[in-house]
Formats: sequence, C-alpha cells, structure tokens
Amino acid sequence: MRTISCLTACFLIIAAGPAMARAEVIPIGQTDDFNEVGTLENWGGGATRTNIASGGPDGSRYLRISPGGQGKVGAYNLSQWAGDYVTAGITGVAMDVKNDGPQTVELRLLFLRGFDEYAAINPLVLPAGSGWQHYVFGLSAGDLTRVAGTNSLSYVLGNVARLLLHHDPNPPDSTGGASPVVNATVGIDNITAVPEPATWLLLAIAGLCLLGHARRPSGPAR
Repeated sequence: MRTISCLTACFLIIAAGPAMARAEVIPIGQTDDFNEVGTLENWGGGATRTNIASGGPDGSRYLRISPGGQGKVGAYNLSQWAGDYVTAGITGVAMDVKNDGPQTVELRLLFLRGFDEYAAINPLVLPAGSGWQHYVFGLSAGDLTRVAGTNSLSYVLGNVARLLLHHDPNPPDSTGGASPVVNATVGIDNITAVPEPATWLLLAIAGLCLLGHARRPSGPAR
C-alpha cells in the first residue's frame, strides 16, 4: 500500500479536526498498488487471488482474481477499506481493472455493515480481453442502492465493515442472493479513495504553497 503523503495527512487534520482521532477514518488518497512482493493487501475471499509480478497499467505488479472452487469471481477487504468514508469526504473508489477471461464480467462494488448492504447501481462491464480500464465507483445516493438492511447510506458509509468487489450482473443483488459463476480472470490495481474535485484542488494549492515556502531562500544572518 502506498504511503499517504504528509500534505494529505496535514489536510485531513485541518479538515476533519477531532474526527481524525478515529483510526477507522479512510484517508484521502489511500491506495492499494500491490507493489510489495507477494502481498494481497488484505484482500480475501473464495476466489483465487495472486500477486502478479508485472503487467499492471504501468507495467508493475497487480492483483489477479480468478474463479475459485465455486467458479465465482470477487474479493473483499476487512482491513484498510473498513471504516468511515464520510468524515474525510471520500466520494469515490477508483481502480484500474481488466478482464483476461473468455466471458464478460460485470463488477459491482458493495459496502456492508451488519445486515446493511449498499451496492453500485451500475456495474463495470468488462468484455473478454478488455485490457486495462480506469473506473471510479461513486458513493452518492445516485450511485449506490440499498440491497439489504434498513439503515441509511450515510450511516453505512460512515461505518463500513467490509468492502466487496465481485461479479454481479443486473439487477444489483445482496450477498445473500445467488452469486452467478463466470469464466473471467480479473486484474485489479491502484484501488484509491478519491475525494470530490474541490478537495483535490485545495490539496494542489496547499502543495504549491508548501513547495514555494520550502524553496524560499533564507536571508543573511543578522
């Protein structure tokens, strides 16, 4: 996993205030890039998961997900992607994805908390041999729909217990539904927590200010 920059950390402290004391807050820019040898970045599940040494979007390592014993394709995270997406202003989960299998795969992101589940309304459809594609799953009410439970979207996104990415054709279904099998081999890389564009702009401006301050020559000693 890439290290969160000092600039991002400083911004979060200023923006979130006391909420930053909560360890479960998902930080802006958090990224799983799978660049450590053999790491799965805490992504589990019944599918076969392999860290591939090369061939990612930039030629580096990536995570390959292929059908497990039941022929299902997907993976979940109970670690760094479990927590609060609301406090830091996370508005999307971006990733690079490809399909090397012979069948079309429809990937959907789900956010789970207890009996509550919210799924992406629109799946990412990857035809066979798609090549790498960059995609962002949005987190607004127009992007996610409740497929199980009774609690609100804001409650679940503020208390996510599990993040799940799996093959789930239309219409979106809960994890208690019939998960279809598919002959697809999915590559995934650069899973990133992204904020609204205005937040990125503030981070960029702050970065330029810090850079200018660091390069300012010091005056003569007095």
